[in-house]
Amino acid sequence: QVENGVYEIKNNQAGLILDISNEKTENQSSVQVYNDVNGANQRFGLLQAGNGTYYILAIQAAKNVEVFNSLQSEKAGISIYTPLGTDNQMWDILPVVITGIDGNNNPNTQQLIYPNPTSGIFSVQNPYNGQVTVTDAFGTDVIRKDNIGENASEFDLRSYPSGIYHVKVSGNGHYSINKLVIQK
Repeated sequence: QVENGVYEIKNNQAGLILDISNEKTENQSSVQVYNDVNGANQRFGLLQAGNGTYYILAIQAAKNVEVFNSLQSEKAGISIYTPLGTDNQMWDILPVVITGIDGNNNPNTQQLIYPNPTSGIFSVQNPYNGQVTVTDAFGTDVIRKDNIGENASEFDLRSYPSGIYHVKVSGNGHYSINKLVIQK
């Protein structure tokens, strides 16, 4: 189940992030995929529209993602437009079961995050020998540690509320992202 919140939306095949072209905010600005540059134009909100559908809100532009001119054909353009509540601005969010997203599509890499779910204290091992960043459901960095290696490093999020967090493990040109559940 998808929760209202702020997200980066990554295409599984291309490994690229949904992006508003050239950071434009006008109606009918193009939506594309692009390298993850952590830009404000790559942040999207998911808002329940009813009947199991969602609006995808381009945060920086405060406009909904829509199928251009309400076209109903394959390869129809995607753009942003003032929120109207029309069918071409409503999206079904379909679940894909992923235990981890490897930024380099390397199935042999593993990072260990345990226990998961947790009450707030958990450990991370990083096979990339680099950085570990934990973000909340809104994409805000909660904690970041550098120089994390294969020896487990402990994290303490007991002061944060229950919910879903994301743990990005990176280093040496590689990264992966895993879901972390805090249950109190």
